[in-house]
Order: sequence, then structure tokens, then C-alpha cells
Amino acid sequence: MNIRLASQEDDIGITNILMTMISESESKEVAQRVVREILTLPKYISLVYVNKGIQGFGTLQFEPYEGANGVAEIVWLGVRWQERRQGIGASLVKEIEQLAINKGIRKVYIKTNSENITSNCFWITQRYKFEARMLDFGSAGVDYYMLGKEIV
Repeated sequence: MNIRLASQEDDIGITNILMTMISESESKEVAQRVVREILTLPKYISLVYVNKGIQGFGTLQFEPYEGANGVAEIVWLGVRWQERRQGIGASLVKEIEQLAINKGIRKVYIKTNSENITSNCFWITQRYKFEARMLDFGSAGVDYYMLGKEIV
């Protein structure tokens, strides 16, 4: 398997993937800031899929919700456009879930844009279940879905 913990040396590869996921005009600056946070703050653990460079990454955030007990959230999951539909995302999710189990997490959540059909279908195939619709979450008029999965 080509999945390992991310390190500081992976920042450029992760940033390049993240820039394709961010729709802001200053995506490089935003992506660089996000990558700095996910690679340095202890509340995050990131994994990378490496095959002649970084092809994908995923980030798990511990204690994402105040008062929650034993839950975490996959806050980022990205695969290079050219490498999609080859099982990289599913492999990353499986490894992230195993990592979460090893850390005592009982349930993992994700948030996804309600209009992103590809993403929603992906998470359903990973056995995540719809739990809530968050109205106007991304911006005015943009709803998000909260999906969760019991992992233990």
C-alpha cells in the first residue's frame, strides 16, 4: 500500500491538490495556509497516497465538535483529478478510519456540499449515512450534508 502519514515535505504536493478543491480567487494562499495548519496542529492527522508523487491525501480532525465524545471528522479528502476513480480515495478513507479506531474514535463525520453529487455518492459508497442538512452552511443558499459512520 502506498499510504503513509503526511510530513512537512509533503506540503507542495498536498497544496497542489488542495488548490483544485478551493474555488476562491486566492486559492494558492488559502491552500498554503490550510496545509500549514493540517501539518502542524496536533488536532489533525493527515495521510498521503504516494505513487510517483502525491496522488491523494486525507485529513482527520479530532474533537471537531464541542461536547462530542469519541468522534472525529474527515475535513479534507482529495485526489489528483487524473487519478480519480482508481480507488485512491476509498483506500485513504479506509486507512483514516483504521487510524481513528486506533485513537479510540467511535464515529467519523464528514460534511459535503449538497450539490456535489459525485462527492455525496462517493461517501454513500463508503457506508456513510445522512444525518443532517445544514442550511446556508457554505454561503447564502448553499446547503451542506452531514454524514456519519460508526466505525467500532
